[in-house]
Amino acid sequence: MTSDIRQKLDKITDTMWSGGLANPITYVEQLSYLLYLKLLDEAENQRTQAELLGITLDRPTLFPAQAKRYRWSEWRSSPAASCSTSSATRSSPTWPPSSARPPPSPPSSPTPASSSRTPTSSRKSSTSSTPSSSPSSGRT
Repeated sequence: MTSDIRQKLDKITDTMWSGGLANPITYVEQLSYLLYLKLLDEAENQRTQAELLGITLDRPTLFPAQAKRYRWSEWRSSPAASCSTSSATRSSPTWPPSSARPPPSPPSSPTPASSSRTPTSSRKSSTSSTPSSSPSSGRT
């Protein structure tokens, strides 16, 4: 990875961190979705340009008229407030919008304590040596 790409990725990671996303897996999920939207929008733009030139392509429209809000060209110029979703635990810029995805399922186990690692710090694996304070699951 070139240093230029790494710097851009670090900037995006810092933005997501400051927006409340502390899990690197969530970074990957959100970046993947954004890149997917960009690629779809570019393919749709190529199809539109081909139609203007009189070239017929054997592929359907990627974005129906009612889904225009998901096009990268529309989304990237919208204010950040219109791109964010809120949940009981955090408020962060996430995609797809809450209206397009199913509600989150309740956690099945207690969540671990949040990490104090900053996104630009080096990765270190840490293990907890303290025993769990949760009650035993056996009944007598």
